[in-house]
Amino acid sequence: MGSPEENSNEKLIKDFELLRTVSAELLHENADLKSKLGERERELDILYAVIRRLGSVMDWNEVQDMVVELFMEFFPVIHFCLIASFQEPSTLRICFSRRGGQAPVFDTLTMPFNIDETTHWDEVVATDEWNHYFDNREEIKVLQTSFVPLIVQKAEIGFLMIGRPKETEYGKDEWRFLRTISNYCAMTIDNTKLYSLAITDPLTGLNNRRYFLSRLEREMERAAQKNEPVSVMIIDIDHFKRVNDTWGHPSGDQVLKELALRLNEQKDERSLCFRIGGEEFAILISGADKDSAREKAENFRKAVSITPFVFSSDGKEISKTITISVGLAVYPEDAEQVDTIIAKADQALYLAKTGGRNKVVFHR
Repeated sequence: MGSPEENSNEKLIKDFELLRTVSAELLHENADLKSKLGERERELDILYAVIRRLGSVMDWNEVQDMVVELFMEFFPVIHFCLIASFQEPSTLRICFSRRGGQAPVFDTLTMPFNIDETTHWDEVVATDEWNHYFDNREEIKVLQTSFVPLIVQKAEIGFLMIGRPKETEYGKDEWRFLRTISNYCAMTIDNTKLYSLAITDPLTGLNNRRYFLSRLEREMERAAQKNEPVSVMIIDIDHFKRVNDTWGHPSGDQVLKELALRLNEQKDERSLCFRIGGEEFAILISGADKDSAREKAENFRKAVSITPFVFSSDGKEISKTITISVGLAVYPEDAEQVDTIIAKADQALYLAKTGGRNKVVFHR
């Protein structure tokens, strides 16, 4: 038995060792807590960015494109991302991109069964149609793929297909957070279906004037950031009143639908078509200067006039050549405000109409 002084020293040493152990444990717990707080802050920042950016667009293709872009941006482990949306009766709309690849790919697949509220993602990816589509895509074969259903009110509206290199793993809680983001994306995608009804012309299926105005504003903002032009075409059907007066409004509706079809068939990936009222249509072309816009406008004009329109009236088949007049203005050369550039394209259209019709005229 040691002296009281030795016993006291031994107790102090034991107390010090215990205090050092407790301190180390507290430091470790604090480090874990700090790490968890940092991760939660990152998740909140990402969630805020997703809500802000998805909340600014309601166009279907833009939402698809942005969802793919967001997943690739915020989850570095993801090297391939595809979003698929169920469209009745049997259509699957898809958008996908790979890291380091070109622009996103938009496409549709027709399923061998009807799609409804009971359809699940695993039924889709088990079809020959799905497997044949991806058979020759080498960027998929080298990746480990996973699927995340997009669910709204207990019904699947589509799914995500994400791919990561086979030698990598998702980080701690990363999969959980990925599903959280997916749930918000599902609600946004579902909302775009309602919004599309409000911005779509029911007769032609083209977007309407409301959407034309908002889309033109966004395209001009993007063009300003990229230092690119945007061309605006305002199109009017020549002597359309004669069609209605001679053969009736149902025949006029047939002409409007056929014109929309021809414009859509002629446009490229940087062009957007709209019906903005009556017999008036509009086309936006991103990145097109005056020379390019004139060439494209002439192609649209020729696509309309080269083949007679065939429509029915009182049980008779009518064949008639239809022509259009086109007014053109270019941002920022002609104007830098939405109202102004539309007004100038309208002025050019007036000159085309009074100058003989069936022609393309630029704003002067």
